[in-house]
Amino acid sequence: MYEGKKDFPRTSQLLKEWTTGNKPLLPGVAVLVQHRGEVRFEQAAGFARFSPAVSATTENIWSVASISKPVSAVAIMQLVEAGDISLDQPVVELLPEFGPGKERVLLRHLLTHSSGIPDNWPELAITQQKGMVEAIGAMDLLFEPGTACSYCSPGFDLFGAIIQRCSGLDFVEYTESCILKPLGMRESSFRPPSAWHERIPTVYDPQGGDKVWPNDPRFVELGSPAAGLFSTLRDLAAFGQAFLNGGEGLISQDTHRQMLTLHTPGLRDMEGNPQSWGLGWYLNRDNRPRRTAEGLSQSAYMHGGATSTWLAVDPEHELVLVQLANRFGAEQEATQQKQDSLVEAVLQDLSAVP
Repeated sequence: MYEGKKDFPRTSQLLKEWTTGNKPLLPGVAVLVQHRGEVRFEQAAGFARFSPAVSATTENIWSVASISKPVSAVAIMQLVEAGDISLDQPVVELLPEFGPGKERVLLRHLLTHSSGIPDNWPELAITQQKGMVEAIGAMDLLFEPGTACSYCSPGFDLFGAIIQRCSGLDFVEYTESCILKPLGMRESSFRPPSAWHERIPTVYDPQGGDKVWPNDPRFVELGSPAAGLFSTLRDLAAFGQAFLNGGEGLISQDTHRQMLTLHTPGLRDMEGNPQSWGLGWYLNRDNRPRRTAEGLSQSAYMHGGATSTWLAVDPEHELVLVQLANRFGAEQEATQQKQDSLVEAVLQDLSAVP
């Protein structure tokens, strides 16, 4: 285990428990706790890859999967703030090949997972033949846009084409120029260079296999706005801190407020669960039998990823919490239990530190 700061015994023990035993919950994991702008804990445990065995460290550059979405949402909101696009603009006005039949899908629906687009990426062959936008547009909607929520990665992948057409920059170029570099996120990219590959952990499925999309070079090359970001503990902490500071260095305070306002009041997912989406962030509201992250305040917001990653920001606790890992496809209940356990350990450790 790589040892970082050593004054968080409960959190440190939790990482050890997650990555040891006959059937560890995670191959590898790294956690950073930033409190009042200061890194209070930073540690990694387990393995970045199994064969040959390479230990996980705090210097790894992880596939963060859907933590990409808040970053992509900022890119879109920068264009909204500049007046180039509008939240209530039909997507087909920006991307005509997305239609016909999708005229009721608005930009805000993509940001709040209320578009009705299924959460299925088109097959690569179809995408190559038609193009990403047309391939996503060809899918039938699950419901009338704006009447329900259904988590949707393809909707976020439309942002790549929107940003390119509005800014003249490729999505990867735009995010590096307008988000990553301004925050000093120099070890983050939606298309990581080959020089970084040795620092990128292999992602494993629950059976220990590595045939999953985060490892596929074709996926990495796409630079997916929905799930293609590779980043480090420190870089994601900088992104979270920018939001804790009111969007500092990224967006205006008004845009920051819009992104953290509830945009899905009364909407439920396909299983009937109430949904609390802001714009690109999930809000930790009391609209379920329990909050999304037990222990965090109702002002907290967060996003997780399919590689067992998680970024949470809690203004009340003045806390940024980053969890990066390389387990693909964990069940929702197990993911929730890990998040609750981590929050509990972190808050206990914080309370014991002067």
